[in-house]
Amino acid sequence: MTEAFARRLVQNRLIAWLIFFVVSTIAGIGLSRVSFDDDLRKAFRPRDDKEAKLIDRFPLSDNTFLILVQTREGGDFFEPETVGHLREFDFSLRETEGVERIGTIFDARSQTETEEGYFPPLMPAFDAKPEAFSKARDEALKHPAVRSVLLSPNAKSLLFLVDPLPDRTQARQLGPIVRDIQMHGETLAENAGLKVSVTGMPVLRTYVVNQSKKEQIIFSLGGLVIGTVIGWLVSRRWGTLAITFPVPALASAWSFGALGLYGYAINPMNNMISVLVMIISLTDSVHLIYGIRRHKAAGKSNPDAAAAGLAEVGPACLLTSITTAIAFASLGLSSNNMVAEFGIGCASGTLLAFVAVVTFIPLLASTWLGDHILPKNQSRDLANWTGFTRIAGAVASRPVTVSLAGIAATIAAGLLCTQLDSDYRYRENFDRDTVEWQAIATIDRDFGGSQPLHILIDPIPQENAGSPSEILPVLARVEQELRESGHSGEPFSLITILKGLRKDGQPGAFETLLEDAPEGSLAPLYHRESGASLVTAPLPDLGARALAPAIREIDSRLEKIEADFPGFSVSTAGVTAESILTSRSMISEIGISLFFAATFIFIIIGLALRSKSIGFRCLIPNLFPIAITGAALVVAGKPLQYISAITLTICLGVAVDDTIHFLFAYRKNRNKGLDPVSATRESTRTVGAALITSTAILISGFSLLQVSELPTVRLFSWLGIGTLFAALIADLLVLPALLLLGKKRD
Repeated sequence: MTEAFARRLVQNRLIAWLIFFVVSTIAGIGLSRVSFDDDLRKAFRPRDDKEAKLIDRFPLSDNTFLILVQTREGGDFFEPETVGHLREFDFSLRETEGVERIGTIFDARSQTETEEGYFPPLMPAFDAKPEAFSKARDEALKHPAVRSVLLSPNAKSLLFLVDPLPDRTQARQLGPIVRDIQMHGETLAENAGLKVSVTGMPVLRTYVVNQSKKEQIIFSLGGLVIGTVIGWLVSRRWGTLAITFPVPALASAWSFGALGLYGYAINPMNNMISVLVMIISLTDSVHLIYGIRRHKAAGKSNPDAAAAGLAEVGPACLLTSITTAIAFASLGLSSNNMVAEFGIGCASGTLLAFVAVVTFIPLLASTWLGDHILPKNQSRDLANWTGFTRIAGAVASRPVTVSLAGIAATIAAGLLCTQLDSDYRYRENFDRDTVEWQAIATIDRDFGGSQPLHILIDPIPQENAGSPSEILPVLARVEQELRESGHSGEPFSLITILKGLRKDGQPGAFETLLEDAPEGSLAPLYHRESGASLVTAPLPDLGARALAPAIREIDSRLEKIEADFPGFSVSTAGVTAESILTSRSMISEIGISLFFAATFIFIIIGLALRSKSIGFRCLIPNLFPIAITGAALVVAGKPLQYISAITLTICLGVAVDDTIHFLFAYRKNRNKGLDPVSATRESTRTVGAALITSTAILISGFSLLQVSELPTVRLFSWLGIGTLFAALIADLLVLPALLLLGKKRD
């Protein structure tokens, strides 16, 4: 970016304002089209035929509320008064607005047939004789559709399953249902002396989304206050803050507008783009404002200082934006839509942040605000801190030692990172002591699992033209294989219902069931038009790392069933199976792309600076913070999660940003004729203030997140703090030392 161009941009403010209004107008159109989609299940839906069939035929298969009811010490579900309260709770759930169907113990039929050939309800009426309740208890513990499905083997836990209407998929739609169910649960707990916990995927998603929205407002305001205080303590002038702080918000709004223009819905992953854009734009803004201040201190007018600062720092901002955008754009090649949209959104947001920085900051700095950017007391200006000279001197006196230490630390941390394994648990957004976590743990223990694994059995029309009942042997075989695998809880299917009615194996029993069953009652298990059926078995929430081998083993067993029953397609399907099998690859995809992106970025840097050796030497300082943070995860015994992979992606952008600004300052000083030692010393002094200022503001903002109720947000916080601090050390110590190693060539 030449000084002539910078001067033309500043002197012709109409151009800058025109850019601002055009981009803002286009972004505004995009913002008007922005929609929100917090249904993370879509991230795990592959584009294949079996998944389309599952979604079309069994739309409620992965959106079920789990209501866990537990007895207190010495309590019993099968007491007349308790049964009465449970029945009232059952009625309340059925009448809840937004609920389509529920599955409870009150749906089960006794296996004892009356003289009239009628199977009465398993649960006796409120006014039944005492022995009827004892009999119901004994029968329930043997009932194939109740034991380990709705009632735990020790009869201390009871499950109520609630399916919302098919169109209730977003947190804002599920929230009222959650509140109503919790209210009914509180009434049951108070009246019957039972412990009631509401959990399941819709409850978890609703809590996370609502909590994130609430905390986002609090943290945004708190971060603004803390950032303002830190910024004022460093700059000592409100003019600097007035010029710098609007830019990140503007860039964030533009980036969201771009998502709207692309037709991307805002989801929990690409919502993090705003954080990335604000961080990168703040970092570049601080570097640019310090550049303008240097020229202002030299006695230049506001427009001249703004133009000179832009000419000095603008090229570094441009290279930063291009390299970072290319690195993020590589994620757009991902096979997963959500990751691809995240990468493209980050790339466009990075470029828009550059436009916001180079137009808005010089525009404001050239006005009367430019009179208020220099500290009144120059001795208290961070840019004049003598510590930078001492740091540069210490590095210059031992460049080999510092370089080897940085290289050794990066290699050692990188080796530790090879032990880092990715993992995903759907309850990772909860602390272990929360009601939701404990409820899931209890369901896993008492029922064998809390997340549904679906097996889709689909007749092949060309090979199967027989009776619908021909699917029964396939269902029975699937249940057998699931039990033998030992990876899931008790499977549930049409076979289970027939066993509950003591009609399994009877000729014509299946056809009779289809005729007599109330409309829609078999919909979660059987699709009448296609003849497809589901077998559902609960899987414990052990994490994708532990469950992926189990899913693969089950898949291999299902392949054998297909071979034995050639007229049927048999396969795992649904969010649970797909999230377990694809989440680790998604996380690893982001993590691996970091290192490839880092390598690619520094090739671009070497080409831009016309020095392959400099491009190679700046590789270590930018891998250093990522490797250190990854090693910290290994030492802490934590896997690589979505949030940690995204955090490292964001912080790579910051590390690259600071490195490029330092390298441009170094090249400028070398072109002035300074020797390498003097050039690194001067670069440390001029760039160091911006590095410390931006890092201090960002770390203070990340620190605020430690009070979040979501453990993933707290993880994001300390990873961000650690990575930024490591990046600061790398840029102030390791990078100058490595540059000095090649001083003869440079």
